[in-house]
Amino acid sequence: MKEPSRSIKRSNVLNLVALVGAGGIAGAGGRVYLEAAMASKGFPTATFVINLAGAFILGIVVTLAQSSYVQDAARFRALFGTGVCGGFTTFSTATLEDFNLFSPRSIRPWLRVSNFNHYWRGASGIFWRSVIQIRQCYQPKS
Repeated sequence: MKEPSRSIKRSNVLNLVALVGAGGIAGAGGRVYLEAAMASKGFPTATFVINLAGAFILGIVVTLAQSSYVQDAARFRALFGTGVCGGFTTFSTATLEDFNLFSPRSIRPWLRVSNFNHYWRGASGIFWRSVIQIRQCYQPKS
């Protein structure tokens, strides 16, 4: 008996790439809008808030993708997880803003360590909180 092919069809890959691209455009557009609306000097508040919100959204996406509410989990994750959340959040912006906090003009170099610590602790905490919250909301009633 012949084994089933493990390779993904080219059309499926192109479909996933298109979904990631469309989601990325939406996420990046939302990011630019929020950064402009939350512009601040000193501490990068907009990037901090955006990345924490993205962690929360990603927790929801991951949890829903594992549920019976989403019929095509691969496409759902590609569009919302990789595309929207990938375009909305960005580690490179956070890293650049952390670097700028240590510039010779910065009067608060301690913010770099604090900012990095808050990103990772906050993002992972918010991610897991959203996973737990969504699972509680969608548990079958006894």
